[in-house]
Amino acid sequence: MKVWSYRLLSLLLILIVFGCDSKREAIGQDNKIVIVVPRPQIDAIKSALQPVFPDTMFGPQPEPDYKMEFVTTDDFNRISTHVNVLVVGLGLDDSNPGNQLVKQLLPARHYQESKQGGDAIFLTFDQYAKDQIFMIISAKNENHLRIELAKQKKWLKSTFDDLFTRRQAVFLYDRLSQEDIEQHLFEDYGWGIKVPWGYTVVKDAPDSNFFWMGRERPYRWISVHWEAGLQVSSADSAIVSLKSYGEELYGYVRFSDHKLKVEQVDFNSWTAWKLSGVWERIDEAQGGPFRHYIFYDGITDRTYQINLTVFFPANVKIIVMRQLDVVARSFFTELANNGEG
Repeated sequence: MKVWSYRLLSLLLILIVFGCDSKREAIGQDNKIVIVVPRPQIDAIKSALQPVFPDTMFGPQPEPDYKMEFVTTDDFNRISTHVNVLVVGLGLDDSNPGNQLVKQLLPARHYQESKQGGDAIFLTFDQYAKDQIFMIISAKNENHLRIELAKQKKWLKSTFDDLFTRRQAVFLYDRLSQEDIEQHLFEDYGWGIKVPWGYTVVKDAPDSNFFWMGRERPYRWISVHWEAGLQVSSADSAIVSLKSYGEELYGYVRFSDHKLKVEQVDFNSWTAWKLSGVWERIDEAQGGPFRHYIFYDGITDRTYQINLTVFFPANVKIIVMRQLDVVARSFFTELANNGEG
């Protein structure tokens, strides 16, 4: 089993009855982390994990990127094949049910070292099911737990995000993509994006460098706009560009200042401005969450904007938005596609 860097130890479990090829696909929601922990320690574990998974999508109701479901050790066999499983043993009391389970799962040396202040985080893939993250935390106290999580925060978040993206990509493209639309975009505009089955073109306007597609049930849309040269160089200019996008390209959309968040992120190796918050229709009582990426590609000398919007009233929207994000991140430019950028 592969040993992870940053002094993360591989997780060696005692009993493997079936080989990897005989395991079934992991079950459950891709954005749910099932956490096995004794009830009295739930609040402490929830508080410690919150900084690792802080992202929240704001809309009519805030929705976290990852939901946490807490179960007891008695439920371990029932939930062991879920997508994201975390088992926690906190403290030095060997009678604690969490410690008892962790002691069964970890080799004795690793368990003892963790309770002496050593490495506390152990993670492996596909332990009980395919496409699964299985993680153990064994910490001597809450302070030790927080220190170890802070050290591995970025790596842990990206690991969970990578699995989510991989599983959602399989779901989105299980009926293949629409190659005719993809070919048109690449050949005529010099950029490409994977178009899932079921998406339809809302607007294709070469005169304004604007392409817009989406699908119903629930309603979700993704659009791309491009301009020559560097058009956005600061957070303030990114906000101005966003406002203009809604008014000039959509025509009836306003991006609200309420809960508007602006940050710099990595987008397919481009440094991008990411804006997120709530969109509203000017002419009707409709709205929902949005994400908006703006980045400059120096090879093609273009500024690209990719806008994602969801309308799904009175329902959970985060999965739909994150699926749109998977589609958005399939974006590529002509030169990048040819290995030159």
